[in-house]
Amino acid sequence: TCALREENDSLRWQLDAYRNEVELLKKEQGKTYRTEEDHTQEQQLHFLQQTMQNMQQ
Repeated sequence: TCALREENDSLRWQLDAYRNEVELLKKEQGKTYRTEEDHTQEQQLHFLQQTMQNMQQ
């Protein structure tokens, strides 16, 4: 029973490690998505600024 308990503990630690890794990957993907979204917003803002300048001329 001691060996089973040790194996069970080991599997629990591995499962926790996998869960942590998945959470980390989700956060990193979220950051990447936000970065792309920010870039798109910057492009849109730049385009609108150019359009406004052209309208003023």
